[in-house]
Amino acid sequence: MKRMLSASVEAGAAKIADGTDMAHGRTRIPYRTGKVDIHSLSALSIMRVEIEKVKRKPVQILVNLKNPAGVFQIEEVLEKKIQTSSIQNLVEVIALDKGI
Repeated sequence: MKRMLSASVEAGAAKIADGTDMAHGRTRIPYRTGKVDIHSLSALSIMRVEIEKVKRKPVQILVNLKNPAGVFQIEEVLEKKIQTSSIQNLVEVIALDKGI
């Protein structure tokens, strides 16, 4: 399968920003109504996502996890958006287990 790349820096930034919206509040209602799967459990384990500017890369995304299940959310949501953006070489992701 051939992946499409974003056409501009702005489009790449918007795509990645969408992927950072994965904190635990997103799955509260599906989880309470009985949707218990890796998607809901991994999203529940993400406590906070922070975006910072650092020296190594212009954008650093810190993902604070309550438990390691959140790695699934990072790999399946955020990383896929980063890899298909036009700015993947400018972004670094760091997962912090119990980082709050």
